[in-house]
Amino acid sequence: MASDLDLNEFNNLVEQISDLPSVSKKQAKKITQYLMTKSDRYVYDLIDVLKRAKLSIKICEMCQGWSNRSICSICSDESRNNDELCIVSFFDDLNVIEESQAYHGKYFILNHEISKKNKRIVEEINFDLLIDQIRKQKIQKVIIATNFTQDGQTTANYLRFLLNDFELEIYRLGMGLPYNSSIDYADSFSLKGAFENKQLIKNKKQ
Repeated sequence: MASDLDLNEFNNLVEQISDLPSVSKKQAKKITQYLMTKSDRYVYDLIDVLKRAKLSIKICEMCQGWSNRSICSICSDESRNNDELCIVSFFDDLNVIEESQAYHGKYFILNHEISKKNKRIVEEINFDLLIDQIRKQKIQKVIIATNFTQDGQTTANYLRFLLNDFELEIYRLGMGLPYNSSIDYADSFSLKGAFENKQLIKNKKQ
């Protein structure tokens, strides 16, 4: 006898979970199956924690980093190099770079990377805010610090194209990080080397 179970809601949850970074459809199905076996109390507590985290953690209006305020401590710090902007893929990348003390300018977090498999990611990245911040802060130097993966390099290439008409220097992190590596897994020594050996890919007047 065929099951009369309606799997629409199950499949909807699988779709939502598979949208998470690095979660395949197969992994999303396993996570969904796991959640379905847990108690109601566990699921309700998970939803409650997620809601409270979403309400308490704000997105900085300038860099899109996480903060308890509308403007984060880095963006409001006048002692930093205010004419330099380091563009990273994710918030964890910013934290790793800060711990390495290899850079002392401002940041912009994309919160995504452009994937050839998922073209809609381009629409989810707030490039308008990035351009607005470059203009408002009178940025003179941009360092593209996306990951050294296929998606990270695709994102770097898109940024180079997007910022081509701006009168600013554009750098890509240099030797120090191997191909197919992520910024958030790099050690401080490697990051310092990558910043010291950053490659100029566009002059101001190009």
